Amino acid sequence: MQAQNCYDMIENQRDLSWDFVKLVLMFFVIFGHVCPASETEWTPVTRIVGLFVMPLFFFVSGFFQSKIHDFKSLLEKYKKTIYRLVIPLLVWGGGYVFLSVLKLYPFPDVSNSALVQEFVKNVISFLKYAPFYIAGFYWFLIALLLCIIVGSCMSFLITIRRDVGLLVLGISPLFFCILPYTLIELYHFSFVWFFYVAGMLFKENKAILLDMEKKKKWVVLFFGMLLVAIRFGVYFYPRDTFYYTSNLLLETPMKFIVRRYALYLTTVLAMLYWIRSFYNRLSKNKLITRFANYGQDTLFIYCSHMLFIDFLYKPFLQPVLYHVNGSLIMVIYEHIVGLLISVMLYFILQYLCGICHKSKMAGFLLLGVSQ
Repeated sequence: MQAQNCYDMIENQRDLSWDFVKLVLMFFVIFGHVCPASETEWTPVTRIVGLFVMPLFFFVSGFFQSKIHDFKSLLEKYKKTIYRLVIPLLVWGGGYVFLSVLKLYPFPDVSNSALVQEFVKNVISFLKYAPFYIAGFYWFLIALLLCIIVGSCMSFLITIRRDVGLLVLGISPLFFCILPYTLIELYHFSFVWFFYVAGMLFKENKAILLDMEKKKKWVVLFFGMLLVAIRFGVYFYPRDTFYYTSNLLLETPMKFIVRRYALYLTTVLAMLYWIRSFYNRLSKNKLITRFANYGQDTLFIYCSHMLFIDFLYKPFLQPVLYHVNGSLIMVIYEHIVGLLISVMLYFILQYLCGICHKSKMAGFLLLGVSQ
């Protein structure tokens, strides 16, 4: 009962422990994109990171899915989503398209009309498919947008008929996995929706979390779960699951999906427990508290670091820093360099984010901060 009251108190005020979780996750997102040297080269470290980073992000998002009490609050939720997510997505996506055009089609000599016409033709042809390129590049935001839209409807249904709503919510991942993955980015949504639902269902029993974090008897369980994740994660290729979730009843064995979801969920719960436990132990430290505040701006960090990775890091820095040969010493070198670059990049982007906070227009367009 006391744990329940604690959660009721923090519902209306910001709990920095969750921001700290997002801070840690976003750092690992950057690290996963920086290291290793090749996109096709997965090391044991990056494989384990891939097991919990994105699934835990959507788990936390589902946990904070606001309760929808009536149709008016549903429309209000969608309105806030447009300001906080859709507008920044369009702005960052527009930046991605602009940089892609500059990268693919160097500006021609204006004195040569044939080259100018060819340039304009190529740009127009590229812009026709710009929405698809944006959806692929910023798939995380597209999937999150779909989760919020569907999750809000589910929350509305739970308010009207709690028993029916919870049942529909519980079986909804199976329904979305039946849909064909030929629809743009649907395979990403069908994969992460499971964890969004898990977060929503976990919120229904939110007092359990505080109980687990206060009693030491849970340490053994979550330590064991972490060992299981490490044991199986070192041989696991996380990205494979994205492309084998949709149409699972038609093309993918059920055993494959169940085994992978079980491993993902085990890793998600274990990492959530240990990250929050780490923060709770050091929450009185001002430096840790300050770092936790950075977790509020994960949207800016995610969108901006993607542009840095694709248009600066991979074309120019990565070939200089990494020379893949597979030896142990080179793997260790790659990870050390990856960690250092990730730390520096995170703080540089956070500094730029602080500058954007000082401008209402920049905050509105780039950070999703309502004016």
